[in-house]
Amino acid sequence: MIVLVAALVVVVGIAGFFIGKAGYSVFSSPSGQSWVHAWIGDPVGLTAIATFALTIATLGAVLIALYGIRDERIRAKEEREEAQTRFERERNDFRAAQDETRMQFLASQQQTQDALEEGRRQFLEAQYATNRPLLVPLDRHLDDIPAVIEWNGSVEFINIQNAGTGVATNIWGVFMPPVSRSTTVPHQKHIHLSTPLPPGAKSSEVCTDTIFKWGGTIFNTQDKISEHTLGVPEERALVENFNHLDRRDRCIARLALTCSDIFGMKHASIFDYSTMGVWVNVAFIPNIEHDLGEMNEAKGNELSRNVTTSPTNALDQSFENSQKSYTNI
Repeated sequence: MIVLVAALVVVVGIAGFFIGKAGYSVFSSPSGQSWVHAWIGDPVGLTAIATFALTIATLGAVLIALYGIRDERIRAKEEREEAQTRFERERNDFRAAQDETRMQFLASQQQTQDALEEGRRQFLEAQYATNRPLLVPLDRHLDDIPAVIEWNGSVEFINIQNAGTGVATNIWGVFMPPVSRSTTVPHQKHIHLSTPLPPGAKSSEVCTDTIFKWGGTIFNTQDKISEHTLGVPEERALVENFNHLDRRDRCIARLALTCSDIFGMKHASIFDYSTMGVWVNVAFIPNIEHDLGEMNEAKGNELSRNVTTSPTNALDQSFENSQKSYTNI
């Protein structure tokens, strides 16, 4: 606004200078002086002069007002744009704050949920540990060392004890020789206890039938629970010409036991029987997917399907499939 007024003053000053100079030249001449005296002495002339001066002043005021209005509009527009920009910035900041608050709330909720889940998991694990059975075989009474297993015998007496803290139900056991590469079913003995074993109880104390009977399953020694075969692997077995400097236990049989706890979770115990008549623990495997009974049933179903599709070579096919093993993960 100040710049516009200054420019207008300069323009008017320059115009006035040239008009005054021209007027002075005119009015200083004799004819001009006589004309001035005539106009000044005449009321009409005075009125014309006053009207002209007023017109010039009014024109200047209008120009100044127009420039002022224009400047006010520009300034008002700039203020509106600045206010709009400030409003949008504050709105974006508010939305960002809302999003941050929502994210913090969700994170807090997730942390709370995770803490609850972790507490629940720890509580359940404590309950599982408090009620987890643990099956172990007891010593056999031997007359001779090294120990010998009569695989052709119809029964095998193995006393089982629940050394865990929970009741063991649906107990299965398989007693197998070392891993065989033959395609025929090796000698094996099995047991399925009908009575649960409370903590600390022995099978001979609570069960009327505690003997492992010959056969009864269609397992072979290369079937597995987890990564452990049901038969003694070759590196642990008593084989001909073994290195006598290798002082590891040489084992002649493997005992695999599975059971369920009160929560329905399944567990396995695997022991090898050494030539010195000692049970050597191989693994305790908690939370297996299938027990020995379910694995045996799955192999039977597979054999039935093979008999239906190809009766001639069903048995050979079943043993080929058994090499793939129905494993518990």
